[in-house]
Amino acid sequence: MEKIGIDIKRMIIALIIGAFFGAICAWATSTAPIPAEWLTIEYLIYIWYNRLILGFIIGYAENMKFIENKYGNAAIRGAILGTIISVILVIIPGLPAISYLWAGIVYGIIIDVVATRFSKSD
Repeated sequence: MEKIGIDIKRMIIALIIGAFFGAICAWATSTAPIPAEWLTIEYLIYIWYNRLILGFIIGYAENMKFIENKYGNAAIRGAILGTIISVILVIIPGLPAISYLWAGIVYGIIIDVVATRFSKSD
């Protein structure tokens, strides 16, 4: 996979952290006082899957550069991708869930910084 520009170690790290944060989000949602019609197993899987996709996109986006500082760039890239990927959780009609967007931004930063730290060096 290195020939097509994917750092496998970075991808695995990002996917594992994304799946972990997805489980945290799904668990937190299952304990939140939201309307029962929204709290279905499909919705919880949807939340988990969103965070897994966030990990995948961050794992793949290693070469997106905004600034020269390695970890500063990872934080900015993670925040931007966290926002883009998580916005779908906010636009679901009838569910006030801006906290999903904020969590996606924070999770994106954490995923990207950790994946950058423990993957191959530039």
